Amino acid sequence: MKEWMKRLFTAAVCIALIVSLVGIHTLKEEMEREIGYLQSQIQSLETQNSSIYREVDEMLEKEASLLSFKEWKISSIDVENETANIVFAITPKEYQEGMTEAFLQIGSQEYSMTMEDGIYRAGIEAALFENCKVDAVVLRDSTYTRTEHLDWNIYPRYDMLPDVYARFDGNWSSGSRGKDYITIACDGEIRVDIDSKGDMHEIQSVHLLEVLDGKVRERTKILVDENGMYTAECKEKYELPFGSRFELVAEVVDQYGLVYKSIAERWVSDDKGQPVDEIDWLGRGAAIYNQDGKLLFYE
Repeated sequence: MKEWMKRLFTAAVCIALIVSLVGIHTLKEEMEREIGYLQSQIQSLETQNSSIYREVDEMLEKEASLLSFKEWKISSIDVENETANIVFAITPKEYQEGMTEAFLQIGSQEYSMTMEDGIYRAGIEAALFENCKVDAVVLRDSTYTRTEHLDWNIYPRYDMLPDVYARFDGNWSSGSRGKDYITIACDGEIRVDIDSKGDMHEIQSVHLLEVLDGKVRERTKILVDENGMYTAECKEKYELPFGSRFELVAEVVDQYGLVYKSIAERWVSDDKGQPVDEIDWLGRGAAIYNQDGKLLFYE
């Protein structure tokens, strides 16, 4: 075979290989798209099946229930006495008017419910800062005693009082050291997030506290901005004694006079001025105090 024919044949083979590779790549992309589509369809079917199972379970549970209606709501709180009034309402599917009695079962105690317009109601005074677990409702008449398990866990504090979280966004740096102190500097911003709850819960004031070894040495008011956020610039230098604990704390006072304190940042040093890691405060909600400084709640 002549040389030019060999070269022509080689070129043709190369072109054929290139065309084949392009075709294979195109087929691969199409297969990947088809596989992705099938996976999405399978996932969609699994989601639909889960939804169907959940709906069936809910229908079966509703069908098996003794009650056609059940609810609870917190009608009011008493901050001074640290209590919350919780109102319960239930409607049995079957009952004998004037004969059937209804009771709420909370722990080992039963609370009588009163019939009004076809609905049994009861008001319970519960601890504001504790979990109220309602186990069941008991229906009794001249023939039967029937029990409907409720397993309601009610936390009045979380439903009626705000959540307060403070954080520092920025940087810390250490500076000069003295015989018994260290200088630290912060460059950032304090942000106080307040999730108000309850009926028109109002915030009276927000302050940033500089606290050294448990004592407040500076208090600065934080104003709400045009976006409804509480933020404060924090660009300061602090001289801190060796073996001390320094904290930036957000203090929020609500309409009831309750005081919420959330740590935004903490700096702790040992007796040689070396930083000590203390992270137990990270992620915690605010501690809640009354006006006299008594600790009422801490997660």
